[in-house]
Amino acid sequence: MSVHWHGTAHGEVVDDEGNTRIVGIPQVGLDEVVALLDPDAVANWVQQLTRDYAMREPIVCQPPNVRWALTHDAENQLEAAKRDRIVAMMGDSLIITFRDDNGVLLVIECRAVHSPMPMQGGGGVVCVVCGAAC
Repeated sequence: MSVHWHGTAHGEVVDDEGNTRIVGIPQVGLDEVVALLDPDAVANWVQQLTRDYAMREPIVCQPPNVRWALTHDAENQLEAAKRDRIVAMMGDSLIITFRDDNGVLLVIECRAVHSPMPMQGGGGVVCVVCGAAC
């Protein structure tokens, strides 16, 4: 089987009455599907969106090394990218959520799409959603 991922992202805003409204984010249109063709592309795309949008807030790390740290700092993002790459290498989907500086919940999804192996003689399968050749 061949695999690629459909990347989508959106924000969720909750109003004073508790109603949720789905909003787009500047880098990814609300109905846009980004074709991600390998695990590196998955990890890099998620890391870029996290770097651009995730709120950096101070937290206290647990013992034995009690210290202050920032969520979504460079070290945290590198570790997350490694985990995301491993998940994608297994052919699995990812859903990542975090808040931006305005408190909007951002949802990033990389949905794994499994296709039959390309046929011999150069023929193959083309994804009808994103146009990726598998």
